Order: sequence, then C-alpha cells, then structure tokens
Amino acid sequence: MDAIDAIDAGTTADTPQDAGPIVFLDAMGIDSTRDAASEPGVDGEQGPPYCTESTTSAAITLEIPSGKVTVGTAYGSSPNDVWVSTLPDHEVAHWNGSAWSWVAELAGTSILAIAGSGSSDVWLGGTAGALFHWNGTALSPANSNSTLDIQQITVLGSGQAFALAFLPVDNGSFDLLRLAGSAWSVVGQPAAPTELYYLPHALYAPTADEAWLVLYDQVFHYQHNLLGSVAVKNPTGVWGTAPDNVWFGECKWDGEKIVQPLASVWGPIWGTGPSDMWIGTFHWDGQTATDYTGNGLDYGPTALLGLSTTDVWAIASAGRIVHFDASRTWNEVVAGADASSGASGGLANGIWQVGANALWITGPYNQIYLYDGGALVPIPNTGVPPSDGLLGVWGSATNDLWAVGKNGAILHGDGTGWTRVASPTTNTLRAVSGSAADDVWVVGDAGTILHWNGVGWTAAASNTSANMLAVWATVGYVVAVGAKGTVLANDGNGFVAQTSGATATLSGVWGRSPTDVYAADGKNLFFYDGAAWTQKTIASDTCVSGVWGTAGGVFADGYYYDGTQAERVVPAYPPAAHNGAVVCMQLDGVWAGSATDFWSLGGEIHVFSMDDATKNIYRFNGECIETVASDLYLSFYLSAGAGPAFPTMRAIFGIGEHDLWAVGDLGIIAHIQR
Repeated sequence: MDAIDAIDAGTTADTPQDAGPIVFLDAMGIDSTRDAASEPGVDGEQGPPYCTESTTSAAITLEIPSGKVTVGTAYGSSPNDVWVSTLPDHEVAHWNGSAWSWVAELAGTSILAIAGSGSSDVWLGGTAGALFHWNGTALSPANSNSTLDIQQITVLGSGQAFALAFLPVDNGSFDLLRLAGSAWSVVGQPAAPTELYYLPHALYAPTADEAWLVLYDQVFHYQHNLLGSVAVKNPTGVWGTAPDNVWFGECKWDGEKIVQPLASVWGPIWGTGPSDMWIGTFHWDGQTATDYTGNGLDYGPTALLGLSTTDVWAIASAGRIVHFDASRTWNEVVAGADASSGASGGLANGIWQVGANALWITGPYNQIYLYDGGALVPIPNTGVPPSDGLLGVWGSATNDLWAVGKNGAILHGDGTGWTRVASPTTNTLRAVSGSAADDVWVVGDAGTILHWNGVGWTAAASNTSANMLAVWATVGYVVAVGAKGTVLANDGNGFVAQTSGATATLSGVWGRSPTDVYAADGKNLFFYDGAAWTQKTIASDTCVSGVWGTAGGVFADGYYYDGTQAERVVPAYPPAAHNGAVVCMQLDGVWAGSATDFWSLGGEIHVFSMDDATKNIYRFNGECIETVASDLYLSFYLSAGAGPAFPTMRAIFGIGEHDLWAVGDLGIIAHIQR
C-alpha cells in the first residue's frame, strides 16, 4: 500500500519547460529507423493499457513549513486573535499577532467552518458533525446532533448561533442547526439541490429565531421552528442588515415578500447598510445600481468585503486582488506591497473580517495579508516574499532532501519536515542534482549555478547569462544545460562551455558517466561521449525533453528502449498534431528505478501554452499504467477559472524504489512511500 504526503511549502506556478514523447534510446544511441507515426501510442495507436486494478493508493496530509498557512476559512475578533483552517486537510492554527500555534486537539477532524462573536466565543465545525467551542482559555467538544459535515456557522452572540451541514455528494440533504443557550439541535432536514460537491452555499441569521440559507439556486427560510423553501430568482448568496432587508442578488426580502429591485446582477454581496451595498461589480445606493466594471474588476469577483463605502476589496479574475477607494475606481494591488515579488494577488481566494477595522486576504499560495486601512501587510510580517512554486527535487537519502523553485527558494527535508534555507539568489531555480550529501548542485535563471558543500550554499561562476534548466551531477563531474543550446561542464576546475550543436533550449539532461551523457531540447536528442556532443538522428515530428536511464536502457519521455524493442510507457493521447504542428505530450518530470518502475508527471497534450492542466502522477509497472494521483490538489482552488486549472507537478526523484518525492506549483511536495 502506497501513501502520499502532500506538503505545502509555497507558491507560484511556472511555465512548463518539458514537452514531448517519442524517442527510443539505449546506451549506444537512438533507434532512428522507425517512423514515429507507426509506434504504439502515436497517431491513435495505444501503448500499454491502464491497470485494471492499481496497486498504488494515495493518502494526502498537509504540513506547513516556516509557520505559513494556506487558508480554507478564517475568523478573528481582532488582528491579534485569528483562527484559520488550512487546505487541503483543514488543520487549525491560531495567530496571536506575532506567531502561529497549532491546535493539536483537533487532530483527525477536518475543520470546514469557523465563526464567533468575540475572542472568548468561537465555534469550529467540521466533518461528521464535529463541533468545538473556544471560551477564551480552552477548546472543548460539543454535540451538534448531526452526522453531516458542518460547512458554515454564523454566530449572533454567546449562546445564539446557526450552522449549515451537508455532505459533498449528489442528491443529498442538509441539516440546519441552531444553538439556543448551550445546546445545538437540528431544526430542519429538507432535501437539498443536487451536485452538492461544488455547491455554493451561504447562511445569514438576522435574529436568534430566524435564518436564511442559499444552496446553489435554492433559498430556504427558517422562522418560528419552521423551515421552508422560498422562490427567488437567480440567487448568488445572502446578505442583510435586518429581518426586512435581506438580499440574495437581484432580489430581496422586504419582510413580507420577495421583490426584485435589480436585474442582471451577479456576484458576492457585501455592504454597510441598506443604502450602501455591492453585488458583484454593481453598487446599490438604496435607489440606483451603478456598474463599476473595469479598472481591474472586469468580471464578477469571487469574494468581496470592505471597511467602508470607499474602502472595498475584491478578488478579481485569475485571483487578483483589487481595491475600490475614494476615486471610485478599482485598482489592482501588488500583493505584499512589495513589487519585487512579481505577484499581483497571487491567486487569492478569500477575504475575511478579522476585527472591526481589519481584513485578511488569503490565497492558496501560502499568502495571507492583513489590511487595517493602511498597507497590505504579509502575515507573518517577516519581510520575506511568500514561499514559492517548486521546480526541482533531489536527495542523497531519505533524511537529506533538497527542493528548489521560484524567487531563489531552497528547502531542505530532514526526514521529519521541510525548512527554508537561506539562498544566495532571488533568481528562479529550476533543477537540482548531486553526488553526495556534501556535493549538491542547483541551476536556474540568468546563468545561476549554486553549490552546497555540506555547510552552506555558494554561487559558482557560470560565465553565462542564459537560463539554465537542468543539471546532472556525479562524483567529480557536473553538466548543466539551458537556453539556446547552452551546455556547461565542470570536471572540478570550474564550468566550461561546450558546443552542443543545439540551438533551442535544452530542458533535460542525464548521464551514466562523464563519457555517457544525454540532453534534449524538446525536439532533438544530443549525446556526449566524453569528447564531443553529437545530435542523434531521429524521426521527424518527434518530441524529446525528459530523459532518465537505468542500467538496462533509457527512458525518453513516453518511451523505454532496452536495446531490442521500444515500448510506450505513458498514456497515449492521439492525435499528436495541431494546425500542422506537432503537439508534444506534456511530461514535466520523469524518473525510473528500473525498467518496470517508471514514473512520469503529466501525461496531457498541451495544444496552447495557457492550457496548463498537467496534474497526474503515473507509474508504469512493466505491464500496465497506474494513475497514482489525479487532480491531487484541486481543493486549493475555489474554481477552475482562477489561474492554471490545476496545480502542476514539475519534477520527481526517487531515493530508491520505495521512497519518491515530487514537487510542483503551490510549493507542493508529494512524498510517495511504497
């Protein structure tokens, strides 16, 4: 039984560098006599089948290095008293204004909702009806009398609250829970709309005896111990100021009936009162709705909250953070007030009130920002940019692992956790390799090459400004490859440029020895015999980028060649052409332990560069293809429309056949134990 631990180390997606299947190698060269179109898996022909029963399963947990969290939900009575649950496992942490602390009492329970009336009255709800109450000094369990997952809580005051519970399944039902005094009870269990898994839901309670809830396109009203459905046109949420002023979008409840003051408005709802309310990009002043579309808010926001009429925050398309001020325009805000981070919003996904005059803006890239009317300040306020997407991974042993990524990110794993290590650069680091625990090499943009000697990281002279994308190291020898066919080799006397014959970017390199090295540029394969690089003649319209070998043969993206027969070892996606051009299968990482143990990341054809949907981890076991993980980190996104559809895994490496590591977007580190 295999297990995968997903470890969130940071943020930021990066453009894939690898692309392609279709090359067959052995230790002596390449089988160039075959027509690529006739090979299995090309132009409609299939390679090995998917396994009928996979022997690999994935159990996902989350660890947060460096004290940073990815917020699923949040509540706070002040900026110095904030509770959060983390994604995707919904651990619980508390922020006291300067540091995080973890709530160990909730181990094993996923917390989905947090709300309160103050620092000594906080409710946490989660899976299977789990409820906990914080009284200011201690956290204690409570009986919800429900077995459904508590998805939302609203607290009116001590001893007064409502909660909404449902399971993420089709054709289910929901529980409306009410707290009166010290006891929770189920006050309604009607049938719910279908497709509850991605169901938008909202809850508002104007009094301790009345509540409104929205589930997808249905509205329910509870009052005087009765719960019933109410017909409302196009509900997008629920917000109100009083029992006779409850809004659902373009319609409202006036205390007696549903009326429709607006038309064709959509989006989250927030306001300060009956004459100051936002619905998506529209502002309602009590008489007229004004559309403020534009200037950073071109479409309906996914979240909306503010501190005053002219101090409103929203999350726009692609997770950008935008601000509406006294100029009455929306302006995009550079996250963290640090333009050098290069991120504008960073795929934010939530805005939370954490005090009378303070908001938190959160996102799936370990980003939390505090806004109190001044600057947008990163939390923790260390001055360090948010952790970054990871592009390379390597290790000498289970307790000696390295992962590298954007903004010079370097993380070290000691077998129990990951910590960020001081880096000599802020340039993006793209690959890591080594020969021992005290001999590790990293390459990255602008000719960056770093070396670890067992004590610290130092920069090595590369004498190039080219972006370096891949590195392979053995005892006494290092090869780095990159843009415009750049090849740099170091035999212990410094890096020296070699003529590769390549003109395109070399994105992959692997070798058996200093006289047996392979490199690929996406379309061609190059071989170094210790004296010179030569280009291997291969069939036209092929793709070669990821390269890895074993003692008996070489894997080149989707194929393995053992010297006698080429075999397809990743899924096939015909056809492999678009508008007359070859479309490569996207494999962002390959690694092999043996001829019957080949791992690949991706397996999706990318027709357009923006179609960044590589999200699978595959294993070829010698007979069939197992999908080890698919859509592994979907829970980081509220919708597939914000940025890349799914986080992409970028690199994979095995300490041995029973201990593999994969890294990728969002700073994810997946540990595959077999």
